[in-house]
Amino acid sequence: MKKVTLASLLLATIAAAPAIADNTAIATGMNPEAQAIEGSSLVDNVMASVAANPEMAANLIAAAVAANPDMAASLVTAAVATFGADSETTADILAAAITATPADSTATSSIIAAAVDAGVDPDTVTVIAIASGVDATTASLATAAGTPTTGVTAPTAAPAAPGNNAGSGNNNSGGGGGGGGISGGQ
Repeated sequence: MKKVTLASLLLATIAAAPAIADNTAIATGMNPEAQAIEGSSLVDNVMASVAANPEMAANLIAAAVAANPDMAASLVTAAVATFGADSETTADILAAAITATPADSTATSSIIAAAVDAGVDPDTVTVIAIASGVDATTASLATAAGTPTTGVTAPTAAPAAPGNNAGSGNNNSGGGGGGGGISGGQ
């Protein structure tokens, strides 16, 4: 099958797929578990097409994000996992996904935060977002909100120098040494 035909078929499928958080799903009685399955199958289908056509990855992700903005974060996370946090393809996908949504939308903020959470450098994400038309303040706030905290350890204090310490054991708290002044018996 030609790549153009495959891409056209994928785009038609994506455009026909209902948005996951759309209220029509609730109105038709679709339960949250069904919505989750439908959402994961959309991501799986898009990523299968991306894997088959990596040169079209940015366009495929952008089309999927435009048709299903509520799935944007999941699509970007899957793309980063596929291509790596530091790849040029990931940067292109991120720019295309951001451009596919209105600059002030929650989808845009979720894309930015998802990219940072997936391991893309926050400064890189901010630059891509600004270059894609997102306000600098919005981009900075979104990258700060998406800054990963998992696996980050807080710095520990350096051990106390030998001598005067207030810990248990060698408790010499400094002081005047020898009584602290002039007294009659010392």
